[in-house]
Formats: sequence, C-alpha cells, structure tokens
Amino acid sequence: RNGHHFSAGRFRSQHRQILQAAFSAADVGGILSNVQAKFLLNGWNSVEPTWETIAAIGNVNNFKETSFYRLTSAGTWDEVGPTGELKHGKLGEDSYTNRAKTYGELIALTRQMQIDDDLNALSDMPRMLGRKAALTLAKVFWAKFLASKAALFPVTNEKFNYFDGASSALSSTSLSTAVQMFREQKDSEGNPLGVEPAILLVSPSNEATADELYTSRNINTGGAATSTKVPNNNTHAGKYKPAVSSYLSNTSIHAAADAVNWFLLADPLDLAVMQVVFLDGRRNPTVETAEADFGTLGIQTRAYSDWGVNTHEHRAGVMSKGKA
Repeated sequence: RNGHHFSAGRFRSQHRQILQAAFSAADVGGILSNVQAKFLLNGWNSVEPTWETIAAIGNVNNFKETSFYRLTSAGTWDEVGPTGELKHGKLGEDSYTNRAKTYGELIALTRQMQIDDDLNALSDMPRMLGRKAALTLAKVFWAKFLASKAALFPVTNEKFNYFDGASSALSSTSLSTAVQMFREQKDSEGNPLGVEPAILLVSPSNEATADELYTSRNINTGGAATSTKVPNNNTHAGKYKPAVSSYLSNTSIHAAADAVNWFLLADPLDLAVMQVVFLDGRRNPTVETAEADFGTLGIQTRAYSDWGVNTHEHRAGVMSKGKA
C-alpha cells in the first residue's frame, strides 16, 4: 500500500520493517505500544474488581502525601428571633491522607522469541502485564484492608461498628443486628450519621447466604415440629447488594484473612472505609515499547501505573466476626 514489497517468506526475518512499512514512516515502537495497550487492558479487566465496589476513588497530581478533607457542620441551628439575626455557625472537618506510588515491570522479548512465536507474544505479553498490574493493585488493597480491620472495626467498638459471638454468623438475624448498629452510629458531633448501609461484603463461603438475603422474598421459619405462627417475609430483600471477594479468606494475602468475617458498608460515593488514589486520574496502566539495548536483539516492553491505597472512614461500615 505504501510502495513496499515483501514476500510472506521474509516476514520472520524482516517483521519489524514490515510492521513499520504498514504504518508508513511511523515509529514502530509507538505503533506496538498503541496495539499492546489494548491487550494490556484485557488483562487488567481479567482480575476480580470487588475493591472498586467499596473504595472511594481520588486523584492526586504528585507523589507527595496528600490530605483529603470531608467538611462537617458542628451543632444545630438556633431559632431566629424577632430581630431576624442569624448566628454564625461553625464548620469542622475530618481529614484523611493518601499518596501515590509507582508500580511496574519491564519484559524483554528477544528476536528468537518473536520469530519462534510468530509475534503472538506481542499480544500475550501486554495481556500478562495488564493482569499483573491489576493483581498488584488488588493484593495491595486487600492486604491493607485486612491489616486495618483491627483499627477500622476494633473489638472495643462492640455495639458501635463491630460484633461477634455465636449468633454473628451471616443470617437474617445477624444482618438485622448489623443494620441497627450501622444506623445508630454517630458523627463527630454526636449526631446520627445519616448514611445508609448499601453493600454486604462477604467471602465466597458466605456468597450463597448473601445472595439469598438479597434476592429471596421469604424465609422459611418453621417445619412439622412447630405450629407457632411467625412472620416469614425477608425484610432485607433487595436492600444490601452482595460484594464477594476471595481475598477476604486468602491468608496468603494477609494473616488476618478469615472466611467467616463479613461487613455491612455504605456506598463509597456517600462514605467509604477505603480510598484508592490515581496520579492524574489515570487508572489504566501505561505500556511503552522500544528497541532492546544495542547489545540485545529484541524488543523491550514496560508497563507501569501510579496509585496509592489507604484507609478512609471507619464509620462507613460495620464488621461481624461471624463467630465467637
């Protein structure tokens, strides 16, 4: 098309020239980077995305520790007297910190690998890098969450945002307890928090129960052994959307992982227990391709992303230990 002629038999020995000719005089490294970015995104999307369900997303413009603030209003209004004078109110703030760090990897694709693999590696490699990028973020996020359970939901906060005991295993009854505890939480001024519970975060072992509580309209409450009439409507149906993460029970991520722990959380748009920040708001990894060093025949591909994870607001959830 651009006046260059190559035979199929020369593809193995002149694949870079053919690729470059196909795109006129463009830089083949840039061409490959654009193509590989699409495959990298496929890999990125192949990892469990549950952290996005419960985390607030923030943007930062540098790698310094950044403070985030949530304004609060102290006190309540006073009655306006006959003079019509309004009294000055006071504003407070809750602050949180986070910072972005860089994560990445470089992989070299040798000339022999390119020829032997018929360039399939040009799609396999970025897909692998994308998956590793998403896995890294997920592992760092959940390791931080698990390590922070004792701070976000301390045992000393029992009857506030933590409870345990034999009756704390996930059920309609224990979920009712969690809902009550969530609604009875107070802000820093002692006023009702005013945030609705919205997400039921569980490990795979509680997934079926969570789904039943969300979708089932009725609960069987008796059998042949009893004639007592009791209500059997599931009052939780359709209210608290299940979010399932296998990381909650994965002790290789953190020793604090426990399959029976479960959490009732707010919508992160209202209030979030965790926050993830991205440098300049860029969520997807960057992929770049260039020639290998002069002494090496091949192509080098690197991928990197800039983000940070930290705890946010402990009032955004209630934790059940799920056991005594």
